[in-house]
Amino acid sequence: MRPSPKRAEPAFTSAEVREASSSRSRGRSRAISNAPNKRQPYGRLLAASGILLAVVLVSALMTTFLQAPNLDALADGDENAIELTTYNLQWLTETRNARAKMTDADVYIALTHVPPADEELESAYPGSLRERVHLVLCGHYQGGLIRLPFAGALFIPSQNLPLYGLLPGADTYFGLTRKGRTYLYVSPGLGGNDGLYPLPFFRLFNPPTVSLISLTTSSL
Repeated sequence: MRPSPKRAEPAFTSAEVREASSSRSRGRSRAISNAPNKRQPYGRLLAASGILLAVVLVSALMTTFLQAPNLDALADGDENAIELTTYNLQWLTETRNARAKMTDADVYIALTHVPPADEELESAYPGSLRERVHLVLCGHYQGGLIRLPFAGALFIPSQNLPLYGLLPGADTYFGLTRKGRTYLYVSPGLGGNDGLYPLPFFRLFNPPTVSLISLTTSSL
């Protein structure tokens, strides 16, 4: 009986075996790294939330511990550092004392940032301080920033105006007008858009203005 021939097996060197094993290992590593990681988006979200929380906490701590100390403004006359309640009480007292010294022959001039509504001036009851005011000086709206020739402001953001200030008219909150016995002068001022208007707004046909007002005698 003839013996069966032995199957010839390929001969590999040890270096080739190590290379093949290393290739298989790299293939498994690439497969693992390319596999979708379902936890990765949640990890990024948690990291972003942690960073945002840290920023908020740091801001709160800086606001608390780095706040400017309260100054004794009543001693040095710095009104900007007086507490709001104390300051309001102080100017109300000074206004009352000034009113007590004024007579009907005096001129009453009011200075305010925001123009008063027409109803506030027209509906003032007789004998009230509001009814005695001869002139109100104010600004705030910067003349509407964008002013159309012969039409006036394109938009003035005020709830006191029809259509919330859309095309309010050439004389609305601009220049000198009269309501009852009170004159109202609204200056267009010098500044640009400070956040009161939408971002596209800028000065157009509305140059920065410094007003010089001269008072003369009248029959008022």
